[in-house]
Amino acid sequence: MESIKDLAHELQEVCYWADDNQPATETHLSQIAQSSMNMPTALRSGMGKGLVYFIPSRYKGGFEKFRDTVLRQHPGCNLDTNFNNCNSGIIFGICKEQGDGKNIGTDEIQNKDNAWYVKRYADEKAWWKETEMRAAMIGTPIGNKDLPYWIKDQIVCHSMSLAAAALESRRLGYHVQHLTIDKLAIHVYKNYPNLLDRPWIPLHGIFLGTKAERVKMSHRRNRSYNWVTNDKAVIRTDEVPQSEKVHYEYDDKYRCTPNSHEPYLETYAPK
Repeated sequence: MESIKDLAHELQEVCYWADDNQPATETHLSQIAQSSMNMPTALRSGMGKGLVYFIPSRYKGGFEKFRDTVLRQHPGCNLDTNFNNCNSGIIFGICKEQGDGKNIGTDEIQNKDNAWYVKRYADEKAWWKETEMRAAMIGTPIGNKDLPYWIKDQIVCHSMSLAAAALESRRLGYHVQHLTIDKLAIHVYKNYPNLLDRPWIPLHGIFLGTKAERVKMSHRRNRSYNWVTNDKAVIRTDEVPQSEKVHYEYDDKYRCTPNSHEPYLETYAPK
C-alpha cells in the first residue's frame, strides 16, 4: 500500500478532464464518503452533528445539472480550469446541528438552565437563518466578519473529512479536482431549494475522474517531497528553496499552471 505521503503528493490539481474520462463508480463514491465520515472530529462538532455530503449525480438532474448551473458560474477558476467531461463528485458542507437548546445536558458544565447556553443556541439560530441572505448580499454565506466559534469547530471537522475523502479517492486510482464553492452557494440554493431540512452551507467540492487531460502542481510542493529532515524544529512550507530537487520531471504531455508567486517552468506530468 502506498504511503499517505505518496498519496498526498499524487493529488495534482486537475485543470482539464480528458474526453474519455470516466466517473467514479457509485460504490466508490459511497466508500469515499464513508472514509470521510470515519475521521475524528473537533470538540462539540462531532460527526453527524453539522457535516453534510451531497452527491449531485444521485439527485434529479444528475451531475450535469450541477456542472451547468453551479460550477460553470464560478468567476475565477474557469480562467484556468474547466469541468467539461467531469461527471462525478462530492460536495462537502456544514449545516445547522440537530440540537435546539432544549436538551443540552444536566451536568455542571452543560446545565440546560445555564443562560450562556440558552444565548448560544439563540445566536446559532439567528446566524443560520441568515446564511442565504448573506450569500445573496456579499457572495458567500460564511460572511465577511469574524466567524462564531461553533462554525470554526465545524469547519475544522469539515477540513479533516475533506482530506480523508481526497486521499481515499487517490488510493482508489482517481484524479481529483478541488474547488472552494461557498461563493457559489447562491447558485446551489437557487437550483437545489430545500435540499436539506435545515440551513446549510456548501464549502468545498472534490470532483473525480479516471483520466485528466491537464494538471497543475505548485513547483514548491513538487520540491518539498523529501524536504523535511530530522533536525527541523520549525517547518515552513514557504521556505522550500529553488535548489531543492523536484520530485516529478516535466514533459509536454500536461501543461502546468503555476501558482502566481512562482515562475513558469515548462510543463508537468508525474512519471
